[in-house]
Amino acid sequence: YPAYRDGRELSFVEQLDGLFRSLEIFPDAAWIVAPDVVAEPRRSWARTTRSLAELAPAGLHRVLVPFQNGMDLDQVASLARELESGVFVGGTLDWKLSAAARLEERGLYVHVGRVASDAQLAACARHGVASIDSTSFLRRQHHNVSRRGDYLQSFERYARRRPGALDD
Repeated sequence: YPAYRDGRELSFVEQLDGLFRSLEIFPDAAWIVAPDVVAEPRRSWARTTRSLAELAPAGLHRVLVPFQNGMDLDQVASLARELESGVFVGGTLDWKLSAAARLEERGLYVHVGRVASDAQLAACARHGVASIDSTSFLRRQHHNVSRRGDYLQSFERYARRRPGALDD
């Protein structure tokens, strides 16, 4: 996403190289996200499916299938089931929360990217989202040390709201 935000598209090879470098650093990572193309659903699907042969040595059960506005939910869910993995949901805010709920209803592992507020954390928890990521909370912590406890509490509330919340 940072490359997209900066007006640069990563090539297929750059994405694969980045994934494999990450796996060298974090060999026990529970999952990785297959390469995609931000804001271009057709090209994204083609890139994701093309990457599977390359990612097979890493374990396809660890590959989350990217899902964004304009992609076919049934197609993405079917591939995630086939890989015995899950789905990484990106896209616009309202769309991704709705998509996450529909995927979770199908019993899939769902990760939502770019969650940026307490309200979004709460919505993810209500929809049974398994995991989220966010640089927003971390950046705020860096710039506002006095609010660190608030951000930690946000994540704790998220964990407790989720079905099967984690132990302390």
